[in-house]
Amino acid sequence: MRDKKRIALYVRVSTGKEEQKTSLEHQDEGLRERAIREGHEIVGVYKDDGKTATKVYNRPDFMRLLYDAGIDHTYVYTDKKLPNGNVDRRSRARQIVFFESEREPLFDEIWVKNTSRLFRNLFFSEQILNILKNKKVAVFFVEQGFRTDQVSVDILIKICAIFDQQESQDKSSKVRWGYEQSFKNNNLRGKGPYGYYYDKVNKRLIINEEEAAVVRKIFELYVNEDYGIRRVLNVLNSEGILTPNGKPFAKTTLRRILSNPKYAGYNNLQKRWDSGVVFNKHSPREKRYGEYEIAPNPNIEPIISLDMFEKAQKRTEERNNNEIGVYKGNSIYSQRLVCGVCGAVYISNQDRGRHFFNCKTKKSKGLKFCSNPNISVKKFEAWLDEEAIRLKETVLVENKIKLYYLYHNLIAESLKLDEDNKAEIIHIQSLIEKTEAETEKLIMNRINAGNERELNIINKMIDKKLAEIDKLSIQKKELENALAIALEKIESINAEISAVVNFKYKDTYTKEDVLDFYDEFIVQSDGNITPSGYMSADWNEIKSSPDAGSMVNALYGAYKKIKVYLPKIIEYSEFTDEMPYRP
Repeated sequence: MRDKKRIALYVRVSTGKEEQKTSLEHQDEGLRERAIREGHEIVGVYKDDGKTATKVYNRPDFMRLLYDAGIDHTYVYTDKKLPNGNVDRRSRARQIVFFESEREPLFDEIWVKNTSRLFRNLFFSEQILNILKNKKVAVFFVEQGFRTDQVSVDILIKICAIFDQQESQDKSSKVRWGYEQSFKNNNLRGKGPYGYYYDKVNKRLIINEEEAAVVRKIFELYVNEDYGIRRVLNVLNSEGILTPNGKPFAKTTLRRILSNPKYAGYNNLQKRWDSGVVFNKHSPREKRYGEYEIAPNPNIEPIISLDMFEKAQKRTEERNNNEIGVYKGNSIYSQRLVCGVCGAVYISNQDRGRHFFNCKTKKSKGLKFCSNPNISVKKFEAWLDEEAIRLKETVLVENKIKLYYLYHNLIAESLKLDEDNKAEIIHIQSLIEKTEAETEKLIMNRINAGNERELNIINKMIDKKLAEIDKLSIQKKELENALAIALEKIESINAEISAVVNFKYKDTYTKEDVLDFYDEFIVQSDGNITPSGYMSADWNEIKSSPDAGSMVNALYGAYKKIKVYLPKIIEYSEFTDEMPYRP
């Protein structure tokens, strides 16, 4: 029997079909039975049902497995450069990166049926397995009979990963070929979109009149009434029109409806194309109208005319061209404006040439979810200019408040530098030296011991003295550590005080200074803006507080204790008449 280990089991199937669910159960049972038979402890079972192994972030239990193994992750974004030199951040690529955390793994080994259950992506397999090795977590591929803590197994795992990846690529090619044949033969795959019933017998899309009326309304508002996506969304929400799932329409849903040629009786081929999502870690891109092939399909009943559909595509293209190189959701002010009602960030937007910011919740879900007012760029920049005029006084007040709290901290740490503590350290040191001298005498007496009984007595006395020395040394060390920590904090506080006292004030502040000074800007329900992220306490309240009058006296007392231990004390010039503080 192997040494008992903590085992995590990972099982996965790539589709939700019934036979695959049976496979999931068999994987679980097989791994569980073997682990129990070999006397191991199963600490967790992680299951991903209907998830591909070419990706990692869409497998929730796999991500949970990595987290429990002590692995964290982050995302790295790469912006797409346009020919004119601008950046199109709407087409940015996202890549997941894993790294080692400080958490201890919850298990010693991960058991999985074979390499393809864990990965079908060579890049991620190498990255994650290396981190697991650093965390001392082995992976056992039961069917193939090898584990990652074996010598020279890395090349074997890499070969298996290459074969698994190639198998997935072959399957992808076959699926793509199947789509092409279905397109040529006017066959429909899968269920129909919103607005249709799918006739399984005749394999046709039949109009659902209730939903089709909503589809026509969406196209009518977008094309003939010149409504943007957000305004169409507000109309649907205000009229209580919901999706088949009983949820409000979202912007992405409307965009899919407006770009789907099936509503005009046409089928499309490869509207979404693989830009490397499976093996190069990018997201799939959706082609624009004209970049993919469409053809009339007699098995699709049209809800709108082809002319109406093409007008919608033309309008979408015009809006995209007007905004090319501009990321609507971001600007130098984005993520800084915050909704005072729902707490979401405000993001940049444009409507007919007017540039403004609006609540992200309001923009994505409509007025029903948040009705906080929009803020025009012009209004926000005017507010920044006004705030810049007030900034000098604001900085002055904040520095006074900082000094107040720094002095409080200085006093608290200074009180720890008690003369009694210093005297106690000196007293303990004298006891250590005395006990060491007594121990040396006992060692000399042991040499002259007359018999074994006398020798044993002396040895016990020596052991007792050595234990006393250890105990006294620990007490001394604790006092010295406390003293060192207090001194370190005092020096740090002194440095902060010095920085505030020597702060150089500007004669004129700009809106860029305002942006640097505050963390966020809260948009209130009345449209007013409130800054946050600085010490907002009222200086007048601090001056009139009960302990303000005793501040100077406390500082004098603290100063006397500090200078016993510190060779130099920062000398301050007076900062304000209300609080003199030079000792």
